[in-house]
Amino acid sequence: AVVGIGNLFNSLIHSVAQNSSLAKQLFGYAILGIALTECYCIVCLNDGLFDFIHILIEERRLNFHKISTSFT
Repeated sequence: AVVGIGNLFNSLIHSVAQNSSLAKQLFGYAILGIALTECYCIVCLNDGLFDFIHILIEERRLNFHKISTSFT
C-alpha cells in the first residue's frame, strides 16, 4: 500500500510540474487514489483475518471430533 501511495504522489508531483494549472484537480484525483489504495489494503487484511479465523475454527472442530470419537 505504501508503494502505491508513493507512486501516486510521484505522479502527482510530475504532473503538477508539467501543468500547474491542473494542480487542484490532480490533487483531488491523488486523494481519491490514496483512499482506494487504503480501502483495498483494509479489505485484503480483513480477508486474511477471516481466512485465519476460519482455519483455526476448522482445526479446533476437527480436533474435537478426534477426541470425542476416541472415547466411544
